[in-house]
Amino acid sequence: MSAYTKRGGVTNHPEETMLQEFTDLIRVGGVMKLATAAKASEKAAGADMSVDLAVGSVYLKRGGGSCYPVRIASIENVSGFSANTSGNPRTDAVVVYNDLVMTPNSTGEGADVPKFLIVEGTPAASPQAPSDSDIEAELGASDPYERVCNVTIPDQTTAITDAMITDTRRVVRMAIPRKLETVQSNNFTPTLNDSAEWIVEISGNVTINEPTDNEIGEWFTIKIVQDATGGRTVTWNFTDLDWLSPDYSIADGANEVTTYAFREYEAGKFEGYLVGKTY
Repeated sequence: MSAYTKRGGVTNHPEETMLQEFTDLIRVGGVMKLATAAKASEKAAGADMSVDLAVGSVYLKRGGGSCYPVRIASIENVSGFSANTSGNPRTDAVVVYNDLVMTPNSTGEGADVPKFLIVEGTPAASPQAPSDSDIEAELGASDPYERVCNVTIPDQTTAITDAMITDTRRVVRMAIPRKLETVQSNNFTPTLNDSAEWIVEISGNVTINEPTDNEIGEWFTIKIVQDATGGRTVTWNFTDLDWLSPDYSIADGANEVTTYAFREYEAGKFEGYLVGKTY
């Protein structure tokens, strides 16, 4: 196994202290990089009744407990799906969790604590994935976890393929929001490492470029403020931008404002919305 976490047990470094930064900053567990981290796929070295989880970090938090970072250092093969001979399909859940009963090994690396669990569903004509309650019943009262995928296994299946896997990972939710940024620019590139909300004050026609450092599923907003002259136009320099508002024209009167919201829904593909404008 190549998954690691932080576990304590040392008197001068209690576990809650070692985990304080993660517990304070992360409100809801998940992954930072939705494009890759712990993403499930069919076994690379010949599909069978197992799935591969990609390299990356998963943050495990349950209720008000401590948040544990788990680092998957190399592709992790999760096996143990049982044969389905029921006559109906079955949907199982794949979970990453920390076994808090397990005593960390002597090196302190916590390699023996993160584990992977398959929670089996009930076969049915239209099978339902195991609920959170079903998962927690198997884990017990306190082990923190994240569901990374559901796998629907047809009757008589002998190998799991990508088509059977439904991704259930989520992006972590941070407790501290990034600050609102105000810029004066007629050619602006949002950088999501800096903020997710901008006020762009313009003095001429403005070009808004595709953002950098963004993640799939991440939202950001841009408020464009006309100067005292007004009449300025906006060009959206995105490779692939789908507008989901019928009218997304900019308010062009003097000092008028227009606010837009955006989300990357696939790699390099964005959807845009008009939030509101001066009227």
